[in-house]
Amino acid sequence: MKHTTKHVLVILSAVLSLLVITSCPEPHVHTWDNGIVTVPYCFQDGEITYTCTTCGEKKVEKVSAVGHHADYLSEWDVRDVNGSKIQYKRCPICHSDDSEHLFGEEFAHLFNVNNLGALTPKDLGAISGSIMIPTIVGEKVVTSIANYAFDDADELQSVEIPLSVKTIGNYAFRGCTGLTNITIPNEVTSVGESAFYRCNGLTSVTIPASVSSIGLHAFGDTYKSSITTVVFEYGTVSIPYKAFNDCISLVSVSIPDTVTTIGGYAFNRCLSLDNISLPEGLERIEDDAFYSCSFSSITIPSSVSHIGKAAFWNCNNLTTVTYENDLTHWISSTPQSPAIRSGCTIVCTDGEIYGPY
Repeated sequence: MKHTTKHVLVILSAVLSLLVITSCPEPHVHTWDNGIVTVPYCFQDGEITYTCTTCGEKKVEKVSAVGHHADYLSEWDVRDVNGSKIQYKRCPICHSDDSEHLFGEEFAHLFNVNNLGALTPKDLGAISGSIMIPTIVGEKVVTSIANYAFDDADELQSVEIPLSVKTIGNYAFRGCTGLTNITIPNEVTSVGESAFYRCNGLTSVTIPASVSSIGLHAFGDTYKSSITTVVFEYGTVSIPYKAFNDCISLVSVSIPDTVTTIGGYAFNRCLSLDNISLPEGLERIEDDAFYSCSFSSITIPSSVSHIGKAAFWNCNNLTTVTYENDLTHWISSTPQSPAIRSGCTIVCTDGEIYGPY
């Protein structure tokens, strides 16, 4: 019995010694490590578990759930629905359907859409500032902006149009005098007559390669147009008939080398257009394309095989046309002469002739 008691006392003594060695010094201030993070889910809290580097004690701090993250994505995803491109964002953490955010959905309550997909505002007076045209209203995909949809919405300043839209109707934004920015997506094929007529705050516009038709005075207000800069995106094949007719403030046009045709009256009476570069690969310059422009010289690439009647007529500052081909090709390219005004020198690779021609 004495042996057993002695044995127990030895064990207790050892345990007490161990406790003394591993216990925290007193007084003790914890020094916490950087912690182990359990990331919060959309609607599930996370936590950070810290450990004292001196004694090993742990503490846990709650990290609150943050909800869906879709609104913080910078790029829109796109899917095809019956031939229309639908832009959406989805939470990158949980990827759930209920986190889906459609392009412009916060503005959907402002609009009606008919069975043909044409969008109109419910109350034009409620349209102001910057808006995004919704890609879906109710269960209907928006495929066009109706004729007269935003006619005289003079409080409207900026518009983003979704990829689902293929047509901008006649007079759609006519008289939107406060409009300074418009984004036309690369799915739009047609911009209607006078679509941006009297949008006198709009100074620049980019035309995507998908646009094949631009209506009369779409961007021009006779003798009042404010457009100064036009960019045609790479991939554009043809600049439509009367595309920027009467845009008297236009001074800069960027034409990519994919363009083969400049339509009739495309830049007719662009009175401030005093410099333009025509791309290699251009084949046709149609009637009155640059009638009454202000440049003093122009170079026409050798690829051009057709120059329409009065294409450069009434360009009163024009003194020199350089045609990068020979006289024979010049004569054959201008069957409906005169294309060039009287007094202008036409310089070809093998000689010169003088307008009118």
